[in-house]
Amino acid sequence: MINREGSYDELLTNKKKETLMSMTIGTTSGVNELQLQAMLTGQLKEATHLEGWEAFKNFFIKLLNHLPGMNLEDKEKNLRDIYNMIYGEKTAAASDKTHSIETLWPAIERLIHLMEGDDVRAMEFELISHNVSGMTGQLHTPGHLTLVIRVDDHTLPEIALSNSDMHHEMLSNVLTHNMTSKDGAPGLYQLDQEKLISRGSSVELAPAAVMSTSHGFEVARALEASRVLVQTSVKEISNLDEQIAQLDHYQKLIADLTQLRSVQDPDVRTELHSEFIDNELAALNTHRQQQLESHQRLNHEFVDTLVEECADDLLQGGLLCKDAINTKQSLLSTFTPHMDTLFHEADNHRLQQIQSQLSLAYKVADLQAQLQSSESFPQEPFSNLQVAMRQAETGPLTTLLNTALNAIRQIAPHNIAREEIEAQARHASGRLLQPLEEAETTMAKLLSDPGIRSDMDSKTTEKMVTQATRLPPFTPDKMTLISRAETVHQQNVTISKIDRLLSEGLTLADHNVLDFPRERVIYELQTLNTQLPESQRKSSYQLQIDELDEGLLRRKVDIWQERVGSMPEAGRSPASGNAVQALTALKDKVQQLTISGQGKSEFKGFIASLITQHQVMESVEATLRHYIEGNKYAIKDVVNDLAGKMSAIGDCPRKHALMEHITALQTKNNELDTIYKEFADVQQKITAVARFHATWSEDLVKTFSNLKTQAQDLPGGEPKKTLLRNMAATEIKLLEVQHLERIFSEPGPLLAKATEANGTPSPHWPQVFPLLDQAAATLKQLPESTRTSGLATRLGNDTNNALNLLKGMIAAGPEGDKKYMAAREDEYKHLRDFISSMAGYLPNGNVLTNAVKDIKHENNFSSRTLRERFA
Repeated sequence: MINREGSYDELLTNKKKETLMSMTIGTTSGVNELQLQAMLTGQLKEATHLEGWEAFKNFFIKLLNHLPGMNLEDKEKNLRDIYNMIYGEKTAAASDKTHSIETLWPAIERLIHLMEGDDVRAMEFELISHNVSGMTGQLHTPGHLTLVIRVDDHTLPEIALSNSDMHHEMLSNVLTHNMTSKDGAPGLYQLDQEKLISRGSSVELAPAAVMSTSHGFEVARALEASRVLVQTSVKEISNLDEQIAQLDHYQKLIADLTQLRSVQDPDVRTELHSEFIDNELAALNTHRQQQLESHQRLNHEFVDTLVEECADDLLQGGLLCKDAINTKQSLLSTFTPHMDTLFHEADNHRLQQIQSQLSLAYKVADLQAQLQSSESFPQEPFSNLQVAMRQAETGPLTTLLNTALNAIRQIAPHNIAREEIEAQARHASGRLLQPLEEAETTMAKLLSDPGIRSDMDSKTTEKMVTQATRLPPFTPDKMTLISRAETVHQQNVTISKIDRLLSEGLTLADHNVLDFPRERVIYELQTLNTQLPESQRKSSYQLQIDELDEGLLRRKVDIWQERVGSMPEAGRSPASGNAVQALTALKDKVQQLTISGQGKSEFKGFIASLITQHQVMESVEATLRHYIEGNKYAIKDVVNDLAGKMSAIGDCPRKHALMEHITALQTKNNELDTIYKEFADVQQKITAVARFHATWSEDLVKTFSNLKTQAQDLPGGEPKKTLLRNMAATEIKLLEVQHLERIFSEPGPLLAKATEANGTPSPHWPQVFPLLDQAAATLKQLPESTRTSGLATRLGNDTNNALNLLKGMIAAGPEGDKKYMAAREDEYKHLRDFISSMAGYLPNGNVLTNAVKDIKHENNFSSRTLRERFA
């Protein structure tokens, strides 16, 4: 955002102020403040400010002349709609209203569709955040932004944008999907060229940008609705209808946000909003739970009151009232779909009991009505009601119902109750006996044949137990029937549990075997199996349990074997630090297995070897870390020891990785040793040359330079530092040797360039003499040696070359040029004296002396003067 503040008063003299301030400021017929400031500062874009509808219309009418098939009236109507959408019915200058980008953006889209493509691409959008606007001088309260749009170098009136959380998200959404920063300037944007599609001379926004923008607006609205609700304090709402309505509101918001997060449209980038939606869903669910807890606390009192008043409300004139019962049932049905949510579990259970007992109460009321309207006693309805009452669960209305039923029983004919009960008992036992016998037959087959699976649902056998316990009085062998039903049910449940646990254990995925509660599951299986009678199935189960126990233990060991042998990462094994502890624990559990003694010994031996392998590799890793992380070199014995330890380890990724590290360490050491040996050789040769025990060779420089480069490329460490220090000391010797060699090698190249093409001296010729003198002085200081002899030979050859060049120069000189000849004679004398001073040092001294004599006689050069002789 840009903070623009400023004043132009200081730029004007009083006279200019008076002249300018006579203009009308801030109206559509004169020059506004922004235009005035723009003119004074040279900002032509701001000077062409489209203030007011007329300026807006006239500019765009001219800009839209290209539109085919649209007359002036249609253009003006379209522009007026756009202007009103942006600024409202008032003029922009007079409107203090802030706008939402949600309503503003469609107007900008319409404007884009009307304009030429080039004008659209050049549009500028500037966002300004400030307390006092430098454009208008108006105060902007916090939460407002100013949007400035420029088209074809003309500026539209400023637009005040709301900057609430929702509108800020919408604005960010527009910028993200439709615009890019312009020239890197803060707060300055242009339409993203990649999001514009050409349609002839016009352009339009790409469908993906339009869809993403629309989706972003929906997300912002949904997030805002959720924020408003979450920021609202938890309310104490006692009205159930209002509670249900509020729950529905929560559910709709959650559904809306969830749907927006899971949109599958490829044009919509849902990942931009997923984190915000997830955070808001979490906050919404938390707030919903807090509100539910408040509802459940209040509704607990409602249930207490309902239970207390229900009996009084239903009993009218000593009889149960059907209308009152219907009223209660209708009340409960209204919140039945929300019962699990609005009430605690205990209260929910009480309400379900009341609902069930209200149905019984209606049957009692109906029987009471029949007694009043009929002369005969309704024996069958009465018997059915007694059975239903006995089978019903005890609840809040049990006392009321029993009282009413006893009252009816008192007026029943003599012995009808006893006879009816006995008849009901025979009927009930008959209904139970057939399925019970079938279940016992099925169970006998299951126990005798372990290959078949039970197809009896536990709920079916549980229902038999319930039927048996609810048999009416006077049922023959009631306790025996109950025992038989309980036995079948218990065996059926036991077999189902054992089958399930064995199935889960045998099909367990490898990745969670270590987390499988082996001991608890095996113990549970053993316990369940003891509950079965001796049978083929029980024996078969025991074998499967033993196999599962052993299989799970072996699989755990296999996984640890994979972990121990897994590849290290950054020199460290991914096997957890408690590998030894875990494997030792598994080794101890082998004793619990029901396998042979030999099998146990082999199993324990395998685990023990696995522990040893892990400890060996861990030791090797620790040693490698010492050298790798410390950037150190290992001696050959250390490397051989590491390789020897790893040779005893079986093939696995971890071994391969460690062997690579060991090989790399060996290679590193070999490189160092090779360079050390080669350097020792070249160092010895350089020292021999420096001590004049050997002759110089340029190959020494190349060899030393290559070795130095190789040493510098070695990994760091103390050995490398020592090597480089030794090389630095040797390099000093090498430089000294090279310096001496340079003294004797410099005259030769200059002699090669000492003459011009015509044989006369070049500018290089005078430079030769001091170099020869320097070499001669150095030679006299050197000890007798093979190297000194070589240097003397080189100097003698250079001197002989100089004499030959002098002969040629004398011959090439211009005839009769005394000055030229005088200079050559001086050079002759210099060489003559030089050769004389080197008598006994140069191996070709006699040759040089004879050459000097020849030059003297051929050119009639004078002998030394008397002064020169005594000098």
